Amino acid sequence: MEIGTIFTLDQYAEAYAYAVANNCIIEEIEPEGSTRRYQIVAIPEPTEYEKAQARIAELKALLDSKDYWTSKRADGEYSEEEWAEKVAIRKAWRAEINELELVVDNTQENI
Repeated sequence: MEIGTIFTLDQYAEAYAYAVANNCIIEEIEPEGSTRRYQIVAIPEPTEYEKAQARIAELKALLDSKDYWTSKRADGEYSEEEWAEKVAIRKAWRAEINELELVVDNTQENI
């Protein structure tokens, strides 16, 4: 088995094992007569749009998960220097989100 292999239902288990081991998918293709046929297909690389969307979600989750920093700051648990470091990190994440949103805006019409 390899990427591009066309097979029938009786070979599905073997093809499935190959697909799982090699990060592929199986697609059903046009039947030949009454016989169902399948093909091993490589998973396409994510588009720039998809990559940007995923990274934006990751950064927003990081920002949300670090809200406890604000609580610790309010309780006086960070020095000015420590707090400045936390603020710089959050600003960098937001700046990256802004850049990625431009990528999303510029690639959105291509999806």
